[in-house]
Amino acid sequence: MRCFRLLALAATAAAVADAAASTPAASRAASSLTRPSSDSLEEALSPVTTSRKATPTSGTKLVAKLPSWRGGGGALPIAGVLSLAGGVLAHLVLGTLYCWGNFISYAPEGLLYFDGLGADAHGGATADAVSVMPVTIIFQCVGLKLGGAWIKRFGPRVASLMGCAIVASGILLSSFQTRLVPFMLCYSVMVGIGIGSAYNAPIVAGWSWFPHKKGAVNGVVLTGFGAGGFIFNLIGTKLINPQGFSSPFPPEVAEAWPTMLRTLAMIYAAMSLTGSMLVKSNDQQVATAKSGAPAQASGMEFKDAITSKRFLVLWFMIIATTGPMLNIANMYKKFATNSGSEVISSDVFQSLMGGLGALFNGFGRLFWGAIVDMYGFERPYGVIAVLECMLLLLMPRVTHSKTLFGATLCGIFFCLGGNFCIFPTVNAKYFGVRNAPEIYSVLFTGFAVAAIGGAELTKSLLGSIGWDGLINVMTGCALSGLVLLNLL
Repeated sequence: MRCFRLLALAATAAAVADAAASTPAASRAASSLTRPSSDSLEEALSPVTTSRKATPTSGTKLVAKLPSWRGGGGALPIAGVLSLAGGVLAHLVLGTLYCWGNFISYAPEGLLYFDGLGADAHGGATADAVSVMPVTIIFQCVGLKLGGAWIKRFGPRVASLMGCAIVASGILLSSFQTRLVPFMLCYSVMVGIGIGSAYNAPIVAGWSWFPHKKGAVNGVVLTGFGAGGFIFNLIGTKLINPQGFSSPFPPEVAEAWPTMLRTLAMIYAAMSLTGSMLVKSNDQQVATAKSGAPAQASGMEFKDAITSKRFLVLWFMIIATTGPMLNIANMYKKFATNSGSEVISSDVFQSLMGGLGALFNGFGRLFWGAIVDMYGFERPYGVIAVLECMLLLLMPRVTHSKTLFGATLCGIFFCLGGNFCIFPTVNAKYFGVRNAPEIYSVLFTGFAVAAIGGAELTKSLLGSIGWDGLINVMTGCALSGLVLLNLL
């Protein structure tokens, strides 16, 4: 409950910041910091064209008048804050995507390899199950396209409800599977489509309430996506390994696998569907423009956007800086176990670090969302790329200390969260909001390629060059993001 209150406070903070920006002093300050060409883009990021100073009609929704710290008055839309809070609640469940890096260590032998044989039969080779999370991200791309169509046809609330229902159903059905292929059809395909379908709905709704704080809206909602991994890593570990056994686990751990998934599915359904019911667009402002005519959001055509040079460069930039981070998020337990250090070999410690890393993933989305509002896209991206290189090079050198290893891992997740937050914002900034969900569904394939490419890279190179060599390759990949930045 305390975590939910903190997330709700974060949503309120974004709303208060938007309200403060509506005062005359704040408006002048914002205007002086905004590039001339961004005015139409700010307007495009919400179908709202009604003046923020327009006189409320009798149909105006309930708002709370708050004094601005700048000396003026501001309107805090209660429905908008509730919509953001509902989006955070839904994204707490969608973010359980990152739990696989922890859950894979508890999976029964039959789910580790496609042939159903255990690790001993494969000589300890990297398990095929490392592909579960990358494949989930691939099908998240499919869901993003589907979700964009649902948002246009049914609205954000229905799109979020449908996507979250698919996620919970996929987790439930996966609990009955005993082989990897049917398991992935449920856990990767269904869950991935569900995540993608619901992913953008709270963000699009948030843009309609707070059009001048698009980065903050992305950060607040996507904080839930990162924090979900923290919460459910701990819950899942407690359900399946309550005694805190270390690997290799006794048989009772694998026997508890179906029960863990079914329990989680019920929790996921209750949380995400409740949150989705709170998601709501600012329909009154969408329907009424200042002139009394229906508002029209602007932006590039879908085909023009995805065939532009800028889109292609952004796509490769995603692969460059996200691939190494996703690979660590997926393989950190294997790295810690194989590091030769007894200090970080405990399953309890590894699970805790995975949970804390997911929490920093969420914090990173909130932090970088605010930063990209202040400084634009280019500088924050450059800082993230440099941080990634430093953290990757540190990782094999701090295995002797729980504190240093944990801090490095949390830093990597913090940068991962930044990648997932800044690209939706720059997508809307460069290409407009009219077709933003559909355009982003294609841009998001960069994350899928990064995920599956990182997993395949690990499987093919780890045996020959070891972890040190693999980390050097990933560092070079992150460094290439800085080169691509100059081409943008």
